[in-house]
Amino acid sequence: MAHGRPVTRKHKGFTFVAALLAVALVVLASYGVIFVASTTAKRSKEQALLKVGQAYVDAIAAYYQSSPGTVKVLPQRVDDLLADPRFIQTRHHLRAAYADPIDPSVPLALIVDAQGGIRGVRSQSTGQPLQESPMPVRGLVLGKANTYADWRFEYRVGAANGK
Repeated sequence: MAHGRPVTRKHKGFTFVAALLAVALVVLASYGVIFVASTTAKRSKEQALLKVGQAYVDAIAAYYQSSPGTVKVLPQRVDDLLADPRFIQTRHHLRAAYADPIDPSVPLALIVDAQGGIRGVRSQSTGQPLQESPMPVRGLVLGKANTYADWRFEYRVGAANGK
């Protein structure tokens, strides 16, 4: 017999139950950390999408408002926003053709008018945003959204658009 008290029936299994409880607590804590990290990453991507969408709206507005002559036109290609060919000295309304922050493997979808002019962009992601209710974004109002594709960043000719 070992030193100390003998192991009685009522103490058998206590260590096993304590170990199970400790494992359960570690799993729950890990789940909480993963959930918070996932939500933080999703929120960060949403903020990036809002910035990119606003950059496109601002670039389209600058292109439209700086149209030479009396007839104002919307850009026909994203390249027109990158290097506006209508002037002797090239104007850059957009720094780069930004990828979709939600899913960088898929390009942003262009929103065009009846004449083929680019009015805006939207994500093609079918993921569900954290923010589903309508929200204002510097002059835009993004309507109720079930997916990121529902967030439409559009320059509305004649509207203030936050400018």
